Amino acid sequence: MGTVKLILASFAVAGLLGFSGDVPVSRAGAGLAELPVRQPLAMDAAVQQFYHERNGRALWTGSSAVIILHWLRSAAEEGLDPASFDLAHLLKLSRDPLAAPAFDRALSRSFVTYLHALRSPTPGATTTYVDARLAPETRPLALLEAAAAAPSQPAHLVAIRRMHPLYEGLRNALLTYRQRGGAISGPNGNRTEQRLLANMDRLRALPADPGDRYILVDTASAHLWMIEKGRPPARMRVIVGSDRHPTPLLAGLIRYVVRNPYWNLPPDLVRARAAAVVENGPDRLAEERLELLSDWGPDAHPLTPQQVNWRAVARGEAKLRMRQRPGRDNMMGTVKFMLPNRLGIYLHDTRGKTAFTRSQRRLSSGCVRVEDAARLEAWLLGGRGPAVGSDSERRIDLPAPVPVYMLYLTAIPGQRGVSVRADAYGRDRVAAQNISATRIRSDQDGLTILGPMLASTSAALNARILSVGLGPLPITISADA
Repeated sequence: MGTVKLILASFAVAGLLGFSGDVPVSRAGAGLAELPVRQPLAMDAAVQQFYHERNGRALWTGSSAVIILHWLRSAAEEGLDPASFDLAHLLKLSRDPLAAPAFDRALSRSFVTYLHALRSPTPGATTTYVDARLAPETRPLALLEAAAAAPSQPAHLVAIRRMHPLYEGLRNALLTYRQRGGAISGPNGNRTEQRLLANMDRLRALPADPGDRYILVDTASAHLWMIEKGRPPARMRVIVGSDRHPTPLLAGLIRYVVRNPYWNLPPDLVRARAAAVVENGPDRLAEERLELLSDWGPDAHPLTPQQVNWRAVARGEAKLRMRQRPGRDNMMGTVKFMLPNRLGIYLHDTRGKTAFTRSQRRLSSGCVRVEDAARLEAWLLGGRGPAVGSDSERRIDLPAPVPVYMLYLTAIPGQRGVSVRADAYGRDRVAAQNISATRIRSDQDGLTILGPMLASTSAALNARILSVGLGPLPITISADA
């Protein structure tokens, strides 16, 4: 009963945070219909199971309850709707001394609902996790059990609410922008705000700490960062998916590299080659060193051009596996970096190096071509260069798998402010359907600076942003863009 009394007594402190009997409306989100969050039935079931396993014992201390209530009240700062977390119901229960057990359970339900929303992008911005362990923890039972096992609940709550420094940088920018009067009421909302919220939403897919070594690929700026704790991050240009074939939001583990890879042609290029054979004969196949195979299985056998119904392949009525042999002219270059996934997306070298000098590098069919494959390979292999061997295709396993996160960031925080790029894939327009604000106007070059929005950011947060290697960022597009 001592814990219950402590919880109830703590609401005197809660009053200092601005709580009252009614659901408070955050001034930062005034005029904005923030994204509502649903409470799935699975969360209710998890809460019931949790309390059943602990024989109904209360979970939260008074100070922890105040912290969580403050989270819920300030949810608009995260682009979430405070009303989605039963705040009015919690405040009502808090005034009834006989409702302490119900309050504790309701607080747990709102706790897991809030963290699930904080760490889960909205529909249209979801990331495909090839490896589930790369996703932030959102399982309600796991969240509750971790809170129960924590030596210090307040310290645990501080730690568990941390987000990736890129997200925190944008959140700080949003707060600074709103504090300066940036929030505008009305049906059109605010363009700058929507851009910040849309990118915060996509960054929910990143865990607060992805590990000691990981890779970020930003398809909006067409750059890749190799991030390693204790070392300055390294950056290189990449070529990403075209507007017609955008690189997806994806997270996976690079487990091995393939030296001297074959290039398996995608279906559209197979149809195009088939049409050329129908028109001009099969000689071009030999010139491009293309092989024909019966299927995609391990026991596939080679085919001769005479065994293929080229007209059916050209019309898309028949499938054909076509691949280019390893070599200097291979479209994959000398190496590809494998994160096996059902989307067929990976990173690879390329023979077309001049394209990296372009500012617009959305040219691929979805995969990511890297500017300096040898440098990336050496980094992944822990400084160990590729072994000298034959020119045939061979697999080299990494010492340990390395996470790679493929993002789409049209707003990136840096030491000098927030860099905003054009929404080439139109994903911010999709986000606008879920987040109540309109798009930011970008300049003709696709880059706008939102001023020193991080002026009020703590030195620690700036250090975390810089540790990721995305700041300071260029203020204008240059040869380094």
